[in-house]
Amino acid sequence: YVEETGSELGQEILDNFDKELLCFKKVVARDYQRMIRTIGKYEEQGISKENSELEAFRELTGATA
Repeated sequence: YVEETGSELGQEILDNFDKELLCFKKVVARDYQRMIRTIGKYEEQGISKENSELEAFRELTGATA
């Protein structure tokens, strides 16, 4: 962005990134966060990522195979 626009504010943020990073918040939708946690639960059981995603979807939506 800084390269494309020459933004002084953007450059200031980059120059002080460690300090500025504390001013940012990561916003994650609750449903997405639940999905990520549930996928992780299945992966910890040794299930492949693809199958973990399917199982998490089924668990959270009540869908059947």
